[in-house]
Amino acid sequence: MSLYLIYRCKLDGYRPVIWYSQPVHHRYQQIRSIVTKRLDEEHATLFTEPRMSANSSGSTEGSWFSDKLKKGTPLSHQPEQRKEILMRRLKAMLDHIQKLGQQLINEGQREIGEIVLKATEIPNMDCVMTDGQQLALILWGFTSDEADQTSFRVAKVLKDEVEEPEKVDEPQPIETPTPSHTRTAPEPVVTAAPAKEVIHKYPPSTPKKSNNRWKWISLLLLILCTGLALWMLLGSLQTVLPPKEGVMEPIDPRKIIQDPDNPLRTRIVSDRLNLYLASQTDLGDFAEVLVEQYPQISITYYNTQYKKIQLKVPTSERVRLQREFRKMQEVKFVLDEQVFQTDKVPNDVAFSQGKKKQPYEMIGVFNAWDITEGNPNVVIAVIDNGFDITHPEIEDNVVSPWNVITHDTNVNTGTKNMRHGTHVAATVAGLADNQLGMAGVAPLCKIMPIQVGDDEGNIPSTAIVDGIFYALNHGANVINMSLGMAFDPDIANKMSDQEQEGIIRQNMLDHARLWDEIFQVAREENVIIVQAAGNSNVLAGLDPQKRSQNVITVAATTSSIGKATFSNYGHKYTTISAPGVDIYSAVPDGKFEYMQGTSMASPMVSAGVALAKCIDPQITLPQVKKLLLQTAVKVNSKKEMPPMIQLDTFLELVVERTTLSSCDILVDSLQKEIERLKMLVGDSTQQLVIPENPEDLSFAAGKWISSDELHNTRTGEQISLLFEIEADGKGKLILVEENGQRCEADITVSLNDDVLEIKQDDATQCEHGGFYAKYIFRCESPDGETAQCSCMQEDNEKERIISFSLLKR
Repeated sequence: MSLYLIYRCKLDGYRPVIWYSQPVHHRYQQIRSIVTKRLDEEHATLFTEPRMSANSSGSTEGSWFSDKLKKGTPLSHQPEQRKEILMRRLKAMLDHIQKLGQQLINEGQREIGEIVLKATEIPNMDCVMTDGQQLALILWGFTSDEADQTSFRVAKVLKDEVEEPEKVDEPQPIETPTPSHTRTAPEPVVTAAPAKEVIHKYPPSTPKKSNNRWKWISLLLLILCTGLALWMLLGSLQTVLPPKEGVMEPIDPRKIIQDPDNPLRTRIVSDRLNLYLASQTDLGDFAEVLVEQYPQISITYYNTQYKKIQLKVPTSERVRLQREFRKMQEVKFVLDEQVFQTDKVPNDVAFSQGKKKQPYEMIGVFNAWDITEGNPNVVIAVIDNGFDITHPEIEDNVVSPWNVITHDTNVNTGTKNMRHGTHVAATVAGLADNQLGMAGVAPLCKIMPIQVGDDEGNIPSTAIVDGIFYALNHGANVINMSLGMAFDPDIANKMSDQEQEGIIRQNMLDHARLWDEIFQVAREENVIIVQAAGNSNVLAGLDPQKRSQNVITVAATTSSIGKATFSNYGHKYTTISAPGVDIYSAVPDGKFEYMQGTSMASPMVSAGVALAKCIDPQITLPQVKKLLLQTAVKVNSKKEMPPMIQLDTFLELVVERTTLSSCDILVDSLQKEIERLKMLVGDSTQQLVIPENPEDLSFAAGKWISSDELHNTRTGEQISLLFEIEADGKGKLILVEENGQRCEADITVSLNDDVLEIKQDDATQCEHGGFYAKYIFRCESPDGETAQCSCMQEDNEKERIISFSLLKR
C-alpha cells in the first residue's frame, strides 16, 4: 500500500489535543483500526496518517499521508455546488464516527470512545482536504489559539451550513467487545508527483465568498454567543483553577525542609501536595468540589495532560491532608513536591589533571565516528537546571528550547545555575571542527535544552515531569536527565547495602510507581530516557526515580575503569557505566572546564543512544540495553557496578542488526509467531464450568487461556491472558504481548457465592521492565453452563474491560 504526502506544515501555531495523558494523534493506528472494524474503510480513510519531526531551524513539522487521496486542496476551494455536496457527505461521515464514539463509551470502552470523539476535532475548515471526490482530515487532533477563541468545532460549522445531510447509508456497527488492533511498520512514502514542496505556517485559508450573507451573520452570532458562554464558564472557574495551565507558582526557599517522616530525610516543599487523579476523574469538577470541602487549600497548578493538580496547604496540616486525600477514589497518587538537584561533586583540583581525550578513548568515541557522527534529525532533550545556549560550542545545535519554570524559551534564567546544564549539553552534542574545546559525542545531532531549575537552583519534581512531556510532544528521540536526589553522606558510611535494600522495599513506593508510569509513556513513544545514577556512593534505588527498568541509568567510572568513589551503584538499579572523572566540556561565557559526576557520564550514553537512532530510528529500549551490555567491558569494583560502554563496538552491532536481509528478518518473525501460537493455543472443547456447590477449587486447577484478549490502550497491542491455577487457591497470571514478551503476577483465587474471583497480589511485572495495573477477574456459570468471566481494573470495578470464557490449555 502506497502513502501519498498530501500536506506538510510547521506546527508553531498549533497544539496537540491531549487526552488520557498523550496526544490524540498518537492513537492513529488504534483509531483507524476500530473505525474500519466497526464502520468501514471509507470512514477510516478520513483520518490521514500523521508524522512529526524537528527541522533544522528547531521548529516541529507535521506531515499527513493518505492511501486514498493523492493530491488535495482545502474543501473551501471547491466550486460552490460541489462544496455543498461534499460538506453534506462530510457531515454524514462525522455523524457516524461520533455515534460510534458514543456507542463505545456506552459499552464501557470509555477511553477509546472519547479518543474517537476527540479525533474529529480540527483547527478550522481548511483542514478538510479533497480532490473533489475523496475527503481527508489534516491536523486532526490539533487545536490553535484561534480555534480556542472561537470554540471551533467542525461538527458545529457543518450543522450550521448544511441543512439536510446527504443520504449516506450508515454502516451497521459490528458488535465486538473490544476491537482488535495491530501495530504495523510505517509504509514507505510515495508522493503523487514530484511537485515542489511548500511549507505553510497554516493551512491555506482563502474560501470563496458566499452569496448568502445571513448564513455568515448567523454563524458570527453563534460564535459570539458560544464565546460569551465559554467566558462565563471560565470566569466561574477562575477562583478554583489558576488562569493558565501548566505554569507553576514559584517555591519559597524557606518552605523547603527535610521530610521528617522519611528515613532518608529527602527535601520537600512543606506547603505543597501533588494529586494525580484517576483516569476517569474529571479534573475541573474534582477541583471545584475539593476547594469547597477544604477552604484552607488553594490550587497553584494543574495539568490536564496527565491529570495533576498541585495544592498549597497549611504546613501544619500537610500530613493530615495527605492521609485524607489518599482515601479518595478519584485520586491515584498523593505525593509531596520533591526538590531535586543536579548531581554535584566537589571541584577537587586533582580532578582537573587528566587528559582531555582520555574519556573518549576509553569508550571508543573516535572509532565510533567512523560509523556515524550523528544526524540533525535526531534530537536529544537535555533536562537540566539552565543553559548558556549562546556558547559557541552548542549555539548552532540548539532546537526548541523551553523553560518549564517561566513558560518561555529563555533557558538561562538564574545565571549562577547554567554551568551544569551547559557542560552536559556540550558533552552530548557540542560542535566538532570549530577549533574550540571538545566536540560532543554526537556532534551532528541536535540539542533540545529544557530548563527545570529555578533561580535558586532548586528543581521541583513537577518541573521534571513537565519537562519530560515537553520533550515527548516536541520531537525528542532521546532524553538525558543528569539530576536526582542527594543523600546524607552518613547513609553510605553507616548503612550496609542490605539495610539500604530494606529502605528501598518500603520507602517512597508511590513515587517509584509514578516515575515508572511516566517512563513507560516515553518508552511506548520509542523515546529513550537516560539518567544519571547519582553521586552519594549508595544504592541508586534509594532514589525512587532510579528504580524503573523503563530507562537507562548510568554509573560513573574512573580513568582506570574502576568505580568513581562518588558513584551510586547496584545491578538492579543501574544499567551501564561511562567515564565520570576528568570530563572536559563547555561552561558559560565561552569557557571550558573539567567536571565530574554521574551527570557527566550520563550524556555520553545519551549521545551514544542517539547515534544508534541515527543508524536505526526504530531501535527500542530493550534492544539498546541488550547491545550495550553485550559490548561493554567489566568495571573493577567491590560494589555492584554495571559494565562500561564501548561505543564503537555497540554501534557496529547496531549496523549489523539493521543490515540483516529481509529474508532473515521474515524467518525470525515467523518463528517467533509460531512459538507464540504454540504457547497460546487452547483446547476449545474443554471450557471452565463452575459446578454447583463445589467443595474446593480442584475444578479450576490447571492452565487456562482467555477466549478474548486485552488491548494496550496506548499502543493498541493485543495482550493474551493466561492463568495457572493451583487447587490451594494460588497461581500466576501471565500476560503475553504481541512480540512474545511475558508479564507475570501472583494471583489469589477464591470462591464466593458460586462466583470464582481471581485477584492479582500485585501489579504485573514484565520481562522488559514495564508493568500493567492490577486486575480483578470474576467468573460465573449460569445454570451450570460455560463460565462467563469479566475483567475490571482494581481501582475501577464498575467498568468492565472485556468479557471472556476460559479454555483449557
